[in-house]
Amino acid sequence: MNMTTITFLSCRLETVQEKFAETADEFERAKRSARKTKQVFEKIRRERFDKFNQCFEKVSDRIDDIYKVIKNQELFSV
Repeated sequence: MNMTTITFLSCRLETVQEKFAETADEFERAKRSARKTKQVFEKIRRERFDKFNQCFEKVSDRIDDIYKVIKNQELFSV
């Protein structure tokens, strides 16, 4: 190999190493962003689930009360 080839390859290696470092940094930033996004999503998901369950329990309790009243009326009307 002559000096020109060695210089070219050295420059090329340096360019590739720089690009690799940039890509690795970008990947790490994307990974952190995805992790934060997932945490936010999971928090919202839990909140929605809890609110749904609260609503469901209230409706279920109310329906149960109404059903009992209706059932008692049927028993006494017979």
